[in-house]
Amino acid sequence: MKQALTSAAFLIATGVVTFGVSQGCSSDKANNGFGETSDAGNADVYVPPAVGTDQPDSGDIVGEGCGGGEVLPTPVPVYFEFVADGSGSMASDNKWPGQVNALKAVFEDIKNRTTTQIGNGELADTAAGVIVFADTLDASPAKEGPYPTSADLDVQPIADNGTLGNFWGRVGGQPDDLTPTLAALTGAYGVLERYVPQANVKPNGKRVVVLLSDGQPTDDYPANSIKNLAAAKAAQPKSIYTYSIGIGNGSSYSPTFMANLAVAGKTAPTGCNPALTTNPDCFYQIDPSGGKPASQITSEMVAALTKIRAIASECDLTLVLVDKDGKPADPKKVQVTYVDKDGKETPIAKDPTNGWTYDNDADPTRIILNGNACVQARSDVKGKTKVKLGCKTGGG
Repeated sequence: MKQALTSAAFLIATGVVTFGVSQGCSSDKANNGFGETSDAGNADVYVPPAVGTDQPDSGDIVGEGCGGGEVLPTPVPVYFEFVADGSGSMASDNKWPGQVNALKAVFEDIKNRTTTQIGNGELADTAAGVIVFADTLDASPAKEGPYPTSADLDVQPIADNGTLGNFWGRVGGQPDDLTPTLAALTGAYGVLERYVPQANVKPNGKRVVVLLSDGQPTDDYPANSIKNLAAAKAAQPKSIYTYSIGIGNGSSYSPTFMANLAVAGKTAPTGCNPALTTNPDCFYQIDPSGGKPASQITSEMVAALTKIRAIASECDLTLVLVDKDGKPADPKKVQVTYVDKDGKETPIAKDPTNGWTYDNDADPTRIILNGNACVQARSDVKGKTKVKLGCKTGGG
């Protein structure tokens, strides 16, 4: 790969990329807003004290009537499959260069994070793959799938500049043909179902598809087959979640399709309205109209992708319910709090809209932060989510 790599830091410094919240990301509601790219402090790992050390007994009061100690859950690793639209309509309104530069910036950010983790002797918490459909590099017959093709990249850690160059090269084609979204998503789900984490990647990760598209699918037959497929993949034992980023406005493509995809893929905010065509709130919309420059489209798309990465990891936390004495803790006798950088604790209610929930009430292994609780968890890079165990009045 001989393609020169332009630093994402350069893109940021020159204004081509900013990692803030963009106006083009219409899902920025109170229950689905996202903050800065950070670990939100949740990566702090709690090491239980050795049994027999000078710690309170299980019957002692620790915190607010909690005698079982406390744990700091950690973000789950995430395996992403990015599915990018390379259809001919992406050539208009600076959509293609905006998308390409956004994906390059995100790939480089993943690489920088991964190399730091591996350099510190840690396993990578992010792996990624990419499918681009219907562009000039699409190697499938008639550019209609099946996907992935030999040009696409399977899920892997982006751990060096050579791998980064391969990812940049895959998005280096030009818009060309129709919009075989069903074939592309089918291929993406298959990639994630087959994926086995490499030795330098954390196991037991969350599997996520991210679709970026400006058009109505040209292969969605029978009607709603894509929505039904996304729903089935989200509901299966090894769930695959689907995020959608629409590149257009209400008159140039189908916001309803993108909204229904996010709802079916279990990534839309609670209470969103899939019928909205103006300021949609179920997915991320990047509006390129009005002569918007490619740099602004890139900035808005990076913001959307950054938010997706944040909620996929930092609001989905791995939890081991073992008390301070090394015994299994009762999941119904817990209290969850958020601790900010100054040590101030704020209780978080068990609430599927703006609080926390378990992945499985009967046998929980993860805590999910929803809505405002997710926003809060990512608002402070030094903050952390804490779970108190053995509580007299539990919230589980």
